[in-house]
Amino acid sequence: MTKDEKDFAGTPHFIAYLDILGYEQLVRECGIAGLSKIIYKRILASEGTAATAREVFAEGREEHLEDFKIKIKVFSDNFFFCTRKNWKGLITLILAFQTSMAYENILMRGALCHGDIYFGEEFICGDGLIRAHKLENEIAIFPRVIVDDSFLAKATPTEYLTGLELLKAAGNLKIDFDGYHFINYLSIPLMREKERDALLKSHRDFVAGGLENENIRVKQKYQWVKNYHNNFCEENGLPEEFWI
Repeated sequence: MTKDEKDFAGTPHFIAYLDILGYEQLVRECGIAGLSKIIYKRILASEGTAATAREVFAEGREEHLEDFKIKIKVFSDNFFFCTRKNWKGLITLILAFQTSMAYENILMRGALCHGDIYFGEEFICGDGLIRAHKLENEIAIFPRVIVDDSFLAKATPTEYLTGLELLKAAGNLKIDFDGYHFINYLSIPLMREKERDALLKSHRDFVAGGLENENIRVKQKYQWVKNYHNNFCEENGLPEEFWI
């Protein structure tokens, strides 16, 4: 079937673009099959979260169900998620995905923004993708997923709270030293205390090991994660055994 130019027109989307840090090293350590299995398992879980998020946040608006769908594309170490209207679901998905990768001792960097894209079966194209990649590559820098002002400006507020206030109230966002908001991935809601403690101890040991890396640029990234980890422990009144 031949498509006209109008069939490729971009439409506004909430966008998330993430990248695995240390991908080359992970391939060497885990092997192609081992790393692929990890990614496959986490993507399947993400697709389940995305489907649930669509049902939850589209409740009462079933006629607009397609607008609340979260679409996913993965290539190598790049992960792309987008939705027309389901910004709450997208935040929920990225929070869960980043945490699930932390369980595997895999650090993610990325950005959320709002912009126009064409999303097809074969490829993605648009200003929104360019902006998301630039934010991930040039601004995020550390193992964090930043939330751009373009995303927050379009996030539909409740009657009493703006999108930013709602996300902060839920503990989903933190503000960093440079003024950028980022996903607070250690703050998974409804996590059992036993599971949380296991994640924090695993995260602690993994980051402590990373701090021994002799590459200064790599070490700087682990230093950022150490500061984030310890700040989380301090804010939640956790004993020193969880600290790095």
